[in-house]
Amino acid sequence: MSRPPFSAVTVLHSHKMSCFFVIVIVIYYLLSMYMKTAYKIY
Repeated sequence: MSRPPFSAVTVLHSHKMSCFFVIVIVIYYLLSMYMKTAYKIY
């Protein structure tokens, strides 16, 4: 019965990865918006 702990660790790892992915997407979105506004101002 070593499957449940492994699955729990995998879920936790995937949750961490998804959080990191969301943070990266948010940063990329903000950077894109900043570049758009900077381009408009320029």
